[in-house]
Amino acid sequence: MQPSNRTIVEENQLPGSAARKIREVIVESANSRGRACLALSGGTTPRAVHEVLATLPDIPWDRVHVFFGDERAVPPEHPDSNYRMAKESLLSRVPIPTSQVYRPAAEADDRDAAARAYEALFPSAFDLIILGIGEDGHTASLFPGSAALAETERLCVPVIGPKPPPARVTFTPPVLERAHTLLMLAAGIGKAEPVARALEGAWDPNTTPAQLARRGLWFMDPAAARLLTRPLLTEADARRIAAENIAAWNSHDLERVLAHYDDDCVLVSPVAVERLGAPSGEVRGKAALRAYFGGALTAYPHLHFELVDVLWGVSSVVLYYKNQRGTLTAEVLEIGPSGRVSRVLANYSATVGGD
Repeated sequence: MQPSNRTIVEENQLPGSAARKIREVIVESANSRGRACLALSGGTTPRAVHEVLATLPDIPWDRVHVFFGDERAVPPEHPDSNYRMAKESLLSRVPIPTSQVYRPAAEADDRDAAARAYEALFPSAFDLIILGIGEDGHTASLFPGSAALAETERLCVPVIGPKPPPARVTFTPPVLERAHTLLMLAAGIGKAEPVARALEGAWDPNTTPAQLARRGLWFMDPAAARLLTRPLLTEADARRIAAENIAAWNSHDLERVLAHYDDDCVLVSPVAVERLGAPSGEVRGKAALRAYFGGALTAYPHLHFELVDVLWGVSSVVLYYKNQRGTLTAEVLEIGPSGRVSRVLANYSATVGGD
């Protein structure tokens, strides 16, 4: 399956999935170290995560200290301010003491002095740094080719970015390296190419600064993950996939069945031609799969499968199973980067036993 530091979920599930992980890290840090030092990120996806995080129970906000991985050189009330976004989406909605929210004075005339004053407030290591990735591969305000990427001593420095507003302050690589946990958020097809470079490209943080978070936890939607290489399956993976697939069908729960398939999954089956009238023998996409699978569950209310054998390849699982009438099916499940089924090839034989 996908490496354990990658979580790939549907776009509408990404904020909740990431927010729950953030809560987990906060609680663990507060319990083990007495406080949780958290650095927030700007951007559309982090805003959605903040909004969910603000609703989650059992977060010890009185022991949380909030910083910002980067900030634009604008006043705190400015629409481009990361602080303003965080305040609107999270900080004003949770009981965190204002004295435990640390905003960099990036709008100061002397941004270098402001960056030095800000880094003096940093803990020795952040418990969690939340990051985003740009279409150019940047993270925080560490842009490709920036001199800040070569910094080994300073923890926060002023930079000029290629996007407006250009003047900013940002965390430096040593801060990311020392953090206990890095959590990267990526959503949308525009992030697919930089995500692939960051996670699987040749090591070159000067070109792809987001590689500095390669060791972190990556939360992505399928669009952002679509260029990642297919997972290398083990025997244990294959047998688990097979067992979960069969169990889902035997539950007669359509949503449980569909959870195993990618949004753009393609199913090729003679049954699609013979019984459901799909002239090409193909069923494409989640909506079509919903109708196809739902029709099968309705047409065969007593459907029950028994797993006979499992084979596996680099990124595929072959299931051999019988239905309640003894019809043997050989089905190939190709597993995509999300860990879900991206393509199904099914063939049917004659009855081999059963009622």
